[in-house]
Amino acid sequence: MARGDEEGELLTPAAHKQLQSELAELEGPKRKEVVQAIATARAHGDLSENFEYHAAKNEQGLLEARIRVLRHRLQHGTIVDEKCVDCRGTGGVTKTRTINVRFPSGVADGQRIRLSGRGEPGDRGGPAGDLYVQVGVRPDELFGRSGDDLTLSLPISIAEAVLGADLRVPTLDGPVTMRVPPGTPSGRKLRARGKGVARKNGPPGDLIVTVDVQVPDGVTGEARDALERFAKLTPPAGRERLEARVRKGS
Repeated sequence: MARGDEEGELLTPAAHKQLQSELAELEGPKRKEVVQAIATARAHGDLSENFEYHAAKNEQGLLEARIRVLRHRLQHGTIVDEKCVDCRGTGGVTKTRTINVRFPSGVADGQRIRLSGRGEPGDRGGPAGDLYVQVGVRPDELFGRSGDDLTLSLPISIAEAVLGADLRVPTLDGPVTMRVPPGTPSGRKLRARGKGVARKNGPPGDLIVTVDVQVPDGVTGEARDALERFAKLTPPAGRERLEARVRKGS
């Protein structure tokens, strides 16, 4: 046999003959044997507690179910004397080829795209299955992604953090100017609306820019003198509560 109990089954002559022989056995001697067992058990009286009767009825149900299966296979099956070398009797041949796939806007890593009718050929001329393409998005060296939002780290200097600055940052549509307000701490997030991932339906996401205040490893000369003057002219960092806890623990 080429396949299991299904409509349109392909059968070798030997398999077809075997099914006919089994069906004849079940419809003849086997069916008579089960009917006789039921009649014998019924003669013993009360059927509600008659184990032999219920066992025989159960066997009869299984027998009739098997007979229906065999009749269906013999009625709908096709005898194949010699299978095709290419399709192995299935009626279809699998070949590999390259096709172009269009990815919709906003496709995400791990998402599956269904291509109808691009899968395995159907049995005996039936419709082909579908091809599922799983998307793998290659990481970008600058941009990250959170849902439909893009993320970007923006390094700035201490002076830019204190004084503020207008800085150009890249987006998928070209550079835009981001306003860094005076007194911006490291880690603050700035948002460029509509500069994220395009959606198939609806407005695009945003570009989320995270400020990264970079501190130089060391300064000398005039830069150091300027920082020391800056430290004298500005209030100290707000560590009052920490210092109070330190004094309390001493």
